[in-house]
Amino acid sequence: MVAQIDRTVQVPSQSLSVPSEVRGLLYDKEVVAKVLSWDSFSYGTESAYKPENIGAVSINEDIVWYRIGDGAIPISIDQFVCFWEQIQAIEKPSDELSTEAIIEIAKSEGTAIWEHGCKLGYIIRRGSWFYSVSEVLGLKGFKYSVARHGSSFLAQESLIEQSWECEEVA
Repeated sequence: MVAQIDRTVQVPSQSLSVPSEVRGLLYDKEVVAKVLSWDSFSYGTESAYKPENIGAVSINEDIVWYRIGDGAIPISIDQFVCFWEQIQAIEKPSDELSTEAIIEIAKSEGTAIWEHGCKLGYIIRRGSWFYSVSEVLGLKGFKYSVARHGSSFLAQESLIEQSWECEEVA
């Protein structure tokens, strides 16, 4: 399937088994340019990819091909998401919250994430960022850790992955 990328037009892609939030990132020209630049080690340099250079996209199973000029660049969806997370981590938001403030907001307003009857933690959204706040009961009460993500799907996956790490340690 080959489709022109345009931020104002939704590209139909029922065949993708990718969450819609991640699928949206795959078709966002600005995000794609940043990720491809990160992949080619040209992020933030003069030779970085530009959004206007990205012409079309083709998705085959878990590989995304981006048309750039006369050629095409492949990248796996997992690697794309990984690079996007790394880019988001270095781009600091202007309204940075303290860890304590994020924990308090999450406990009072956040969405609790449960799996198999156990609460893993909370997810909150502040600006364009999603914060996952994991909650673990220790000997001296609850312990919290905070991570910042580019989408609610990635924040939720982070909580699930961290719950497995805590279970393996215990």
